[in-house]
Amino acid sequence: MKNLNVAIIGAGRVGTALALDFYKKKIKVVAVVDTDIEKAEQLSRKIKSKLFSDKISEIPSSVNLFAITVQDRFIIEVARDLSSTFEDFKNKYAFHTSGALSSDELSLLEEKGCNVFSLHPNFSFVSENLKRKHLIKFKSMRFYTRK
Repeated sequence: MKNLNVAIIGAGRVGTALALDFYKKKIKVVAVVDTDIEKAEQLSRKIKSKLFSDKISEIPSSVNLFAITVQDRFIIEVARDLSSTFEDFKNKYAFHTSGALSSDELSLLEEKGCNVFSLHPNFSFVSENLKRKHLIKFKSMRFYTRK
């Protein structure tokens, strides 16, 4: 997918690791959103993103990939907020990083035309020593869709 414009929703360990990896790969993260505005701002500075917020409604319409990296219990709430914020989900993608939940958690977005998936990390994000590793190897990724 060319011209990715990413919004990281959740600036915790997983969101930070993904944002740093996107930044290393020169993938543009245009917005960082977290209920803790200070965390959103800190991560935004690290990756040189101009927009940080504690409101999903402030995500620009140019975003075409929503990385939902919040705690499992908040995934549906984020999907609901995204669904009510954006009218057009054509050519947009959303994923969550829960290891326990399926992409069904994003069904509200899928119903509006968004392409949804879940990205299940195969290790825990427990320390800053992950900074030097590339977490996402796009060449080796496989995507599965429901039929």
